[in-house]
Amino acid sequence: MSLFAVGQSKMKALLTGGTGFVGQNLKNHLLAKGWVVENISRTDSSRAALDLVMARFRPDVVIHLATLFIAEHKPSDIPALIESNITFGTQVVDSMAQHQVLNLVNAGTLWQYYEGQREVPACLYAATKTAFESVLRFYSSAHKLRVINLMLSDTYGPKDPRQKLLPKLIGIAGTSAQIQLSAGEQAVAWTYISDVVAAFEVAALRLLSDKEDPCLQFVHYSATSPEALTLRESVGLCEEVLKKKINVEFGAKPYRQREVMKPFRLDPTLPGWSARISFAEGLTKIHGDHTP
Repeated sequence: MSLFAVGQSKMKALLTGGTGFVGQNLKNHLLAKGWVVENISRTDSSRAALDLVMARFRPDVVIHLATLFIAEHKPSDIPALIESNITFGTQVVDSMAQHQVLNLVNAGTLWQYYEGQREVPACLYAATKTAFESVLRFYSSAHKLRVINLMLSDTYGPKDPRQKLLPKLIGIAGTSAQIQLSAGEQAVAWTYISDVVAAFEVAALRLLSDKEDPCLQFVHYSATSPEALTLRESVGLCEEVLKKKINVEFGAKPYRQREVMKPFRLDPTLPGWSARISFAEGLTKIHGDHTP
């Protein structure tokens, strides 16, 4: 599907969280495809600023990426989780409704499906994502907001600044540094960043090209790699691709409470999209990016 499939040469996308790892890659991807893109972040966006950009920019679609991820929260984290994952998004969609901007692609997570159960989040972070979906259902029903929820798993790629496990593993490869992990039997569906951002564009174009499709009033699609590797297998593949030893002490830490041991894909794969980059291929790309 191309931009011309929806009858215009330039489509406009408003991103939230556009300065993050996924957001910056998505912005670059969309710009390269001919989109006009603006970003608004939760740190500098009052309601007045949201209303101003909706009225001035008039986006064809909003892609909501902004989130605060905390796997195991402390009591002091609760206000920030609610503000970032519920309050800010609610202000965004309320402004959308006010200005008749009615197409939204929302980033969800497979952590909302603990042990394969819908509406059973694995942690408070995932619970706030599920709670926000209830907000979206209201706006979909009351204001005709059209929503595609893309359910994601672990994302990775070159120049990832996030303090996540994979960049840490790559960072200590070939050094004497050691990292302590759980037993490592949890499976991960690593999804390469170029596949992730392609999914958001496909979802956005689907909303814009199928404006009368009632199925798109509120829908979930999976946008994850079909490949699932245990953490142990992932470390072994990293060592094989990087040709460097990674000093990992498996079993040194207990599993998290409510550890996600398997990525449950309860939704159909996003139509018109598939993950193209295997984990081995993605690691090779990252390795090449780090090679002088």
